[in-house]
Amino acid sequence: MATNKAQMKPGLAAYALRGAMGGIFGGAVFIGVTMWFAATQGNPPAAPFGLISSIVLGADSLTAGAASVPLGVLIHTINSLIFGIILGLIAARLPSNISIAVAGLVYGLLLYLMNFQLIGRFIFPQFQMPNQPFEVLAHLVFGALAVLFLFHRPRDPQHS
Repeated sequence: MATNKAQMKPGLAAYALRGAMGGIFGGAVFIGVTMWFAATQGNPPAAPFGLISSIVLGADSLTAGAASVPLGVLIHTINSLIFGIILGLIAARLPSNISIAVAGLVYGLLLYLMNFQLIGRFIFPQFQMPNQPFEVLAHLVFGALAVLFLFHRPRDPQHS
């Protein structure tokens, strides 16, 4: 006898919370991989946090030695959280897990385009310094990992 599995879709608050968790997870892996890549290029592993802190401190902070790792960690964490919540709210409106998975990849690519090619190009030119193909990959990884927290969970209608 076949069982009919329904998709359980929680409310928006639950998606926002799950998106926040996914954003933190995806952001942690993102920054870990970015730190690894920086080290393979002969830079200090914490260099990405200095670049991130330059959003607040200005591009000159990188050459003046005033970039701040703790500030970079804070900014990165807040961005990961916000980006995850936004992704969660998008996922809440999608009908299937496959559409959520695709949305995560598209979202990661859009984050890259917005942060590096639009805002970075015109407001924060220091964001043109990192390896751009690597940044595309890192942002795709962020989106792919963040959505793992957002998939609709199957449930058995007999136990609801």
